[in-house]
Amino acid sequence: MTYKFTTFVDALEFGLDAWYVSHFNEERNRRKLDPETMAKFIRDVDGWANMFFCTDSQQAMDDINYETLEVAGDKNEN
Repeated sequence: MTYKFTTFVDALEFGLDAWYVSHFNEERNRRKLDPETMAKFIRDVDGWANMFFCTDSQQAMDDINYETLEVAGDKNEN
């Protein structure tokens, strides 16, 4: 089965809206979020996502520096 990328983006937006309501107890304004709020969303989603993937995926997600969005110590470089 093939999905369009827009399906993925729509699912993320739906998840963000649900997270925002549960976190702030109000509907999310459709403007861009400030970096601090977005970092909280990524942190919370990362924790839940680890429940659904293997330990290798968890380690890969743990290696992400969420301030720079770079992977610490990229093991694939030669």
